[in-house]
Amino acid sequence: MKDISDVLDDNSSDWDDWHWQMRQKPACSDLGNLASLGLVSPEAKQQRRRVGLTPYNVKLLLNLKVTDPKGYRAETLQSFLSPTDKNEKHQWFWAKRHDLISSWLWARLPIPAFLKTLFTGRGSDTSIRALENMYPNTDVVIATAVCARHCSFCFREVGDAQGEAARMTGGMEIVMNAVNAIITRKTPHVLVTGGDPLTRNNQQLRQILTPLVQSETVQVLRLATRLVVDLPMRFYDEELLAMLRDFAQQMKRRHASFRIVTHVNHSCELTPEAVRALENIQACGIEVMDQTAVLHGINDDVATLRELLMKLDRLGVRNYKLYHSMPVEGTEQLRVPYRKFRQLVGELHQWLPGTSVPQANLVTLVGKMPVSPKGRWILPVPFTNRLLCRSFRGEWYLFKDAWDIGRHLREATTALITVVLLLVAIPLLKQSEIPITHRTEQLQTVMRVAVLADKLGYPDAWARQRFIPFVENNTLYIPVHGL
Repeated sequence: MKDISDVLDDNSSDWDDWHWQMRQKPACSDLGNLASLGLVSPEAKQQRRRVGLTPYNVKLLLNLKVTDPKGYRAETLQSFLSPTDKNEKHQWFWAKRHDLISSWLWARLPIPAFLKTLFTGRGSDTSIRALENMYPNTDVVIATAVCARHCSFCFREVGDAQGEAARMTGGMEIVMNAVNAIITRKTPHVLVTGGDPLTRNNQQLRQILTPLVQSETVQVLRLATRLVVDLPMRFYDEELLAMLRDFAQQMKRRHASFRIVTHVNHSCELTPEAVRALENIQACGIEVMDQTAVLHGINDDVATLRELLMKLDRLGVRNYKLYHSMPVEGTEQLRVPYRKFRQLVGELHQWLPGTSVPQANLVTLVGKMPVSPKGRWILPVPFTNRLLCRSFRGEWYLFKDAWDIGRHLREATTALITVVLLLVAIPLLKQSEIPITHRTEQLQTVMRVAVLADKLGYPDAWARQRFIPFVENNTLYIPVHGL
């Protein structure tokens, strides 16, 4: 294995070659090499999900360590999983697990469908390998299980040989079978993702995208990639840029759209190299959209998000989605409680111009839930870390939120105050009960009836306060006020 110092000191002509960057990934992902640079602890051990970094990622970390401590912390949290003794598989499965016997048995149990959905969700349909379907008009192609960097919060488990991305996709034959199925189904919206599809070489990428671009039924084609910030030199490739420009023009001629969706979580990722990559994409006439995940310690405050979103808006990138973090095994330290996420959404609406505000969503196993500052469609279940969500299909699902101590303290305080008030109020109510007098005998002795009005005299002053008929000295008085 090449020494890490030799990799980072290599000449600049190789540095801008994305193939060279990917070839150096094993050396840059070695924990011994990273420990020698002071990026990880010498006691760090390789976990089930392996670290994955390119020379570009490592050099950015080293620069941020000196110049931007907050940015360095953000990049560190995104690049390295926290140490854990657990070696369990993820409990979060976006895709239906057709390969598990337990899933097969669960689907056939005589339990009402709404109860199954409530506790286990729906998941996307993956009956065709490398093809995922959650929404009626959208299909997702899992083009590869490879990324330039293995993000710690990745719900596809990139970096794990047994992860979801690796299980769902495969070689080009499997991917092309998924593409052909989409064309047969005449799906109008298609998302090509992974892994990162742009880690495929240009020939393979052309083979995957050409049928979708040329299909008259595909109205919107989105290409999802994080290489804009993880390996921006991929977009220095003139052959790739020419191909993307051609695809965009072909779709525009038939009044369809070709878009690129990227993923930026912190403004420190928008380096001069990343800005150059964005400009190269936009020069091809392609709209760039961004989705951002709110992660604890990375961007879970208004100032950081505002800086990022306004910078993206200035660069001509459309802020597309703001996501609540998913309950992925081993990422609990990165998750933000839903209450705080909703509060951030409300504050962003106040602090940002309209063009910079993304749509906020909670991603669950029954689909994406729109999040408004008032939190419609999502109800917290008291004293638990669960949220009761209602999907666009009308399905109810219990979503696992991050533990929110603040919310639980408020709920406990409210419950305690309610109990105390009841304990105090009930005895007082019993003491103040108005005795009910049975007037049967009195009514039998009534000799005449009189009407009490303001202009009449009263036997005594207290009678003025009586608002119900009463008997006094064999006379039935009927109060009529205001006459």
